[in-house]
Amino acid sequence: MFIKKNLASSLLAIGLSLGISAGAIAAESNSHDGHGAGTVELSLNAGKKWQGSDELRKAMSEIRVVMASRLGEIHENKLPAKEYKTLAASVQGQVDYIIEHCDLPQAEDDQLHIVVDQIFQGIEEMEESSTPRSGAVKIIQAHNAYGTYFEHQGWKALGK
Repeated sequence: MFIKKNLASSLLAIGLSLGISAGAIAAESNSHDGHGAGTVELSLNAGKKWQGSDELRKAMSEIRVVMASRLGEIHENKLPAKEYKTLAASVQGQVDYIIEHCDLPQAEDDQLHIVVDQIFQGIEEMEESSTPRSGAVKIIQAHNAYGTYFEHQGWKALGK
């Protein structure tokens, strides 16, 4: 439950005006004024990667380290359930850092929210679901998508 409360307060703190819920690195935004829902997907900035920030790159690099340290066990479905909770806490710390230091232009921030929401969903699944491995997969997918859409010198996708 802490994650859900933390997610809500964190998103408010960084000025998210639409409710965003990531799918396979796409987000469904629900209009609060009765106009329905639409899908928001990651996109490049006029054909180029988003610039991001040093703080974002630092946190995403750390998420890579954390997830890479257990990638083989995740892939082979051999990681004990309690270890997923440990991973979730480590990733949550990095997401908290991203949120605390988020100062991106609105369009770029909107794109980052898609990635971060997918990571939040993964954290929640690793902590609270009977299938924590699927949460880890969501984090890995979001992490890899980040590298496709945001500048990060020396970036290496997880699992590659």
